Amino acid sequence: MEGAQVVQTGESISTARFSPDGRWIVYDARTTQDERLGIFVQPFQEPGFRRQITSSGVFPVWRQDGKEIVYWDRRSNEISTISVSGAAGDLRFGSPSPLFVAPPSPGLIRPFTPIAVTRDGSRIMIPQALPQAEDSNVIHIKSGWFETQR
Repeated sequence: MEGAQVVQTGESISTARFSPDGRWIVYDARTTQDERLGIFVQPFQEPGFRRQITSSGVFPVWRQDGKEIVYWDRRSNEISTISVSGAAGDLRFGSPSPLFVAPPSPGLIRPFTPIAVTRDGSRIMIPQALPQAEDSNVIHIKSGWFETQR
């Protein structure tokens, strides 16, 4: 199977995600000079223009029910949200709303979207690096955490 370019803007696109219904794509964009442009939403395989929903966001992710987009606001270092309403080709977006200051994550490399959101948006998960003692070579792994949160 050959790959196809889904978003064609002439810009560098990062962390693109499909909406839960598969009809929209959210992504953050930057110019070829690495100037951040913000977060955009555009229809997938349907007519329509892309819409900029914030100029300061990165790492956008759809809430699993499609009613919000959660993102990292790089200017304020806050996790923020934008409400999504409407259906099919007529999506409407609310104003950005900060939720909380993003926790520090020293030494954490982010080659992926570092935000996960539960279906109803009641929980937002962000990986964190925990400080270790200088002489520590022990790695602690907590398993079964997801099952205990239900």
